[in-house]
Amino acid sequence: MLGRIVEVSNDKRHLSVYRGFMLVHSTGEDRQEVGRVPLDDMAALIANAHGLSYTNNLLVALAERGAPFVLCAANHNVVGMLWSMDGHHQQADGVNALLNYGYTVLRAATARSVVAAGLHPSIGLHHSHDNNAMRLVDDLMEPFRPVIDFTVWHLQRSGPCVVNADTKRALVKSLYQDLPTQEGKTPVLVAVQSLATSLAQMLLKERNALVLPLSAVPLKTAIHVDE
Repeated sequence: MLGRIVEVSNDKRHLSVYRGFMLVHSTGEDRQEVGRVPLDDMAALIANAHGLSYTNNLLVALAERGAPFVLCAANHNVVGMLWSMDGHHQQADGVNALLNYGYTVLRAATARSVVAAGLHPSIGLHHSHDNNAMRLVDDLMEPFRPVIDFTVWHLQRSGPCVVNADTKRALVKSLYQDLPTQEGKTPVLVAVQSLATSLAQMLLKERNALVLPLSAVPLKTAIHVDE
């Protein structure tokens, strides 16, 4: 079944989710429901209105269904899009759950660096799956996966392998650890940005090599979930 492309173009609307539907309410003193659409019928949502608000639960529901959320500026041109990170899958428990969370955080940080460097995240170098809108992101995050692997290895040695507030905090903090580079110590996030920027410069023929850390193993070896 072909999905519906839903465009919200009326001003002062609030979008939310309720029992499998996207609800559209007017705003102001006379707030009332003006429409609803089954989420499973939506192929994409285009936000093209002033004074539009929406809930995080709606964005999550759209992402879970692979329906992009398209953002338009005042001139009605598309300026951004929220893509689903992955297709439908069942989340794993234990070590795999920690790896999945860590890779998701790393992927998000890499996507930000790719866009900041002026590159398009869907135009990949080696990843080529047609349903993956983050092909270049997945290419550039590969050298940094050992940072997450190394952190999860330490976490599983120090306690139960569960995704909770402490382990999530440790995985996020791993991206702020230092990696060895030609210029000295560099935080993982800065190294990711340097890689994306160097790729853009190579495409412009401004340099002839990528900027990569000397090692993807953090210089700090101890990971404590209670830091």
